[in-house]
Amino acid sequence: MSTIITKAKTILQKAGFNPINSPNNEEVFFLPSLNGKNGGQFNITFVGRDASNDIDAILLVITEFPIKVPPNKRDKMLNFLNMLNSDAWYTWLSLDMKNGGIVCKSSGRSKSTASLNEDILEILLFSTISRLDALQPFIMDIIYSEKSLETLIKEMNPSAK
Repeated sequence: MSTIITKAKTILQKAGFNPINSPNNEEVFFLPSLNGKNGGQFNITFVGRDASNDIDAILLVITEFPIKVPPNKRDKMLNFLNMLNSDAWYTWLSLDMKNGGIVCKSSGRSKSTASLNEDILEILLFSTISRLDALQPFIMDIIYSEKSLETLIKEMNPSAK
């Protein structure tokens, strides 16, 4: 098992989570059915490897939103996610236009395994679930209401003009 995966799992275990190893790949582990403060059942996949020769160290975190976007709402959802991505530092939101799945990704990459230290790993490990959980009420509004994107953005940032 890589140093990156060991560090990531240790951070999650200290936070009270029980990561599940992939049966087929020691560079992958999971946190299934994780609840956020707004609800959830988020599934999170972690992929990591150490640096060696010409290969960078990497940690990739992929969190799946628990509800699929219906076909008639996908264009609106894609516009919403793209607006949010224009100001993202640690995460990237995407929508699978075929099946309506929303995912949030974060990643860290370095020439040195040691550069991906605990402080950086902690940000990467928790940023995707934090982002999707915070966005859940607005994503649900897009799926189940007819609110405009302009209205949703104002509701997200009530102090913004």
